[in-house]
Amino acid sequence: MKKLLVLFLILCILGGVGFFLGWMNIYVPADSYGVMQSKTGGLDQTIIGPGSGLVWRWENLIPTNMNLQVFPGKPHSISVTDKGTLPSGDVYSKTVPGSPDFSYEVSFTANIRYRPDSLLSLVQAGDLTVDTLAAWYEKKSGELKTKVMGIVMRIAESGETEALSGGQALSGTILSTLKDSVSDIEILSISPSGGMKLPDPRIYAQARQNFELFTEEFRNAEIAQMRRARTLYGDDDIAFQREIKQLEEYALLLEKYPVLLKYLYIRQQNGEAKKEIPELRDLFAEQATGQD
Repeated sequence: MKKLLVLFLILCILGGVGFFLGWMNIYVPADSYGVMQSKTGGLDQTIIGPGSGLVWRWENLIPTNMNLQVFPGKPHSISVTDKGTLPSGDVYSKTVPGSPDFSYEVSFTANIRYRPDSLLSLVQAGDLTVDTLAAWYEKKSGELKTKVMGIVMRIAESGETEALSGGQALSGTILSTLKDSVSDIEILSISPSGGMKLPDPRIYAQARQNFELFTEEFRNAEIAQMRRARTLYGDDDIAFQREIKQLEEYALLLEKYPVLLKYLYIRQQNGEAKKEIPELRDLFAEQATGQD
């Protein structure tokens, strides 16, 4: 009877030791996530983390058989800072009174973290390990910065006044947009930091519309000029090509001095459009003289 009791106690001790050795939760801190991979079973499809319940694996009873990677759950902080001018802002600015400034300056701080339910696929693909976590965060931070600035540019160009009404409003728009565009990153928070300078999207939209209108009017006038030249010169291809070359030079000049588009448009609206545009010819002549 005494031997049986001793044997029972030994079995209980061995069972307890085996239970604790195979109890994987005790190796993973409460704020972290664990991914298991064994030589005998490969990548385990269970992620150990908050709310995962009891996880016990016999594979861990075999020495050196189990590899457990513990990923810290602490958020990673990134800074997004950029300044510049909205696309073609310097050109569009000349089409509205006062030549408004379309430059911007934005600064955000964001807290990100890998998405826990993406850990298995990331580890299996070899994209992420505990040792490469810091480098992975840096790579993802660069991708997110590009996405954030893309969102800011798109909002500015669309003329969404509410989205650009302030730093907090813009942060909310960026956060909601990014959540739908990233699959392996959790964006826990994003908030403005430092100074924020945002141009009025309504004025920018109006300026862009003006430029497109002026450009369209010039193109129509250019086509009409080409038709008149063909009618005027008939089969004289040399004279016709000379006229075309001059029109091309005008186009280059307008590209360099976009404010002329506005001027020419106003002249046409006032009924002053003519075959010859002396002001434009004079400016072109001045440029030619300057080059000499």
